[in-house]
Amino acid sequence: MSVPDGLVSISGRSNVTNCIKCKGVNGVPAVFIRKDDPPLCKTCFLSGCVHKFRSAFGKANIVRNRDAVALAFSGGASSLAMLQLAKMCHSTSQARKLRFQPTVICLYDVGQPYPHKQEEAMKVVGFDYRIVRTDEIPLDKNEGDFVDQLSASTALTNSALTAAEETLRWRRLKQLVLYTSRSLGHRFLLVGDNASQLAAQCLAGIAQGRGGSVAAELDFADTRFTDVTILRPMFNFLANEVVLFLRYAGLDAVIEPTLSLEQTLARGPGVNSIQRLTQDFISSLQFAGFPSTTKAVLR
Repeated sequence: MSVPDGLVSISGRSNVTNCIKCKGVNGVPAVFIRKDDPPLCKTCFLSGCVHKFRSAFGKANIVRNRDAVALAFSGGASSLAMLQLAKMCHSTSQARKLRFQPTVICLYDVGQPYPHKQEEAMKVVGFDYRIVRTDEIPLDKNEGDFVDQLSASTALTNSALTAAEETLRWRRLKQLVLYTSRSLGHRFLLVGDNASQLAAQCLAGIAQGRGGSVAAELDFADTRFTDVTILRPMFNFLANEVVLFLRYAGLDAVIEPTLSLEQTLARGPGVNSIQRLTQDFISSLQFAGFPSTTKAVLR
């Protein structure tokens, strides 16, 4: 998603001359997140993002000072924004900085190139980090066999692709949880799921008959795992907020998050999954005059 220079009006408004917070002290308005939101300048927008990220931890009151947490980093836009916001919230210039101790985890699959670009991004932030190959984290063999069979398939059906994407998503989450608890000994895992992604996962889960687990997948804290609590500090950020934050912070996503199954998609260009269809459905409503679509789904 590209953002033009000058006044950014995602929902078509461009007739407001002052930032609603600083009244023009820090610059001209540059951001309209939704049609019914007030305009913000770049400085106030970035400050608002930091406040939103930090307040997610404050409201939940789960992570204490000096608690060790694992931060999952794939190199995609949302995880990069989470990494940068964690750095900004640890800055000494912040009056109410977060005081947990993060260790960044980057996983990569067997047969995939070593994530050099992700490593560079993690070094810049300055947190401790670990780069782990997924075959070093033991999982149920049946899960791996199922994914391998689908990846080797010459053609995919809609239902097969839906099942494969869901299996891959859960396998990666379980790998992160296992590494967090067994190798690091941490009790908290931060993941970068944003509001737009969570809304799509919500509808996709209901469509697949998993409505009973939807509530746990949408909240800030997910306590379904025994040893690790999954935290989603980006759960209040829309996808376009993430893009704008990276733009104004001077960052570019290292990669778009990829899965090994992606190689098979070219073999069946007409194949679609429930996850992709729900994401397209929500995005089309969000940007077609219904700016509260994502928030309504999450409520």
